[in-house]
Amino acid sequence: MSENKTILQQVEGYVKELLDNQLPPDITFHTLEHTQQVVGAVNVIGSQEEITRQEMEILILSAWFHDVGFIRSYHKHEERSASIAFDFLSNLGYDKGSIDQIVANIKATCLPQRPVNFMEEILCDADLFHLSQPDYWKQNQLLRRELELCFGIYYEDIHWFRENLKFLQGHRYFTHYGRTVLENGKEQKVAKNIKIVERLDSGIQECD
Repeated sequence: MSENKTILQQVEGYVKELLDNQLPPDITFHTLEHTQQVVGAVNVIGSQEEITRQEMEILILSAWFHDVGFIRSYHKHEERSASIAFDFLSNLGYDKGSIDQIVANIKATCLPQRPVNFMEEILCDADLFHLSQPDYWKQNQLLRRELELCFGIYYEDIHWFRENLKFLQGHRYFTHYGRTVLENGKEQKVAKNIKIVERLDSGIQECD
């Protein structure tokens, strides 16, 4: 039946199976749900950036694969993700030039992000789309828990929110949609983080 499935369907099924069955339980943020959110974000940003159908396909494939490397290693997971994507798509006989772009897109999501073309910019903005969204605080706590479980790092509230504020203030979106739409949502998170840090500095405990 696989020959009757589109490349997008085959990749979606493959990545879902890998993340469902091989992702370590300590990974609480970089999950299948996060990957699905990034795929959705690529669709949103890509449609606003007026890209071609083929470019959208390449970006969606990039989004599906971009964090699958966590099944192998936390360290340099982008390299592992790119390798998994390369092997799977090559075995399917997918266009080599498109595979090369997918590999580059995935590697571009490594922090600090340094995209060099518009496709890399779209995936980078999609990967950090959640910084602008209402569920940012939920995702933030999932990441905090992941770092505690994977590295044994326990953050005091004041340290955690200071680090988040530093990250948010140092981050920028690359696409036009990111700069004109997503940035507004992110700035709301910056403002709240500032208030949280001020309260914690004054000795008031932050509650979820």
